Amino acid sequence: MLYGQFERGEVDKRYIAVVRGYPPESGDIDHPLTRMADEHAGIAVSAAAQPAQTRYRRLATVELPYRVDRYPSSRYALVELEPLTGRCTNCAVT
Repeated sequence: MLYGQFERGEVDKRYIAVVRGYPPESGDIDHPLTRMADEHAGIAVSAAAQPAQTRYRRLATVELPYRVDRYPSSRYALVELEPLTGRCTNCAVT
């Protein structure tokens, strides 16, 4: 029953993430994903990339006084992510 609801797009999934940097206020990420091998879970590598689209919305930003690489401070954003294809694009916001 729940599986069918996911297949039909009747389940609204949203994630909250902290990302490095300040992404635009909102946007869509379209970045196909390939399945990685996982011996423990019995997952083989998939040769073909699967569509993965995610809508995001920036909720907040913060700048901390800690140097990271060549940057004198650290910038982070809190974002809400909504996978549109069932696969989240792993916060690939740039």
